[in-house]
Amino acid sequence: MTMGTMRQAMIRLLKEPGLAKTDYTDRIVETILQGLGTSEEKRGEIFSYPLAEIRRPTKTIA
Repeated sequence: MTMGTMRQAMIRLLKEPGLAKTDYTDRIVETILQGLGTSEEKRGEIFSYPLAEIRRPTKTIA
């Protein structure tokens, strides 16, 4: 279920790039969490956490 949901979400984002600016990604995550059996309260708790900052690795020119 999770792989199919993520695959379809990625395909839809490629076809409709404007969706990335909406709450579409949050809704996909919530759907996956719900499918995995998490309670509404737990999903709310998960969404309250701040996202970790993703840093790009530095590239060196040799």
